[in-house]
Amino acid sequence: MSGSLLPFDATLSSEQARQLYLDGVACFNAGRYFEVHELLEPLYLRTTGPMRRFLQGLIQAAAAFLHVERGRAKPGLILLRAAIGRLEAEDGIMLGLRTETVVVQLKGALAVLEEVGEAQLTVPCWVLEPDAVITFAQPLSLSERHVRMLERRA
Repeated sequence: MSGSLLPFDATLSSEQARQLYLDGVACFNAGRYFEVHELLEPLYLRTTGPMRRFLQGLIQAAAAFLHVERGRAKPGLILLRAAIGRLEAEDGIMLGLRTETVVVQLKGALAVLEEVGEAQLTVPCWVLEPDAVITFAQPLSLSERHVRMLERRA
């Protein structure tokens, strides 16, 4: 994959997927938003249903803060609203994150951006639940469509 932090591989082991996710959360909390996308996209491309929506919401949140950091508040606001919409659809704890807490944090950031601008923004941290068990039940494989798409990028 061009520009990716990872070599192209159609299948990720459960442990590889877990480590990518944990690294993505750590990068978000360190303000390395571009890397969040690079780390979580391989998981997003290999999942479906609620897990896919959840990962897409996290990626959109990171992209929103990257835009804001680069002085592009309008696309940041659009992505932040999209992230909130995706994450609001999920309940409970997903991959160690309490979705309701993440949504409240993102709504708070959105309100600050809309009302006073990025100068006053404090980006929240994603806090994994204590004793969270973060597992991917099986190796994650790309669909044939995604394999072709990534091969074209390479």
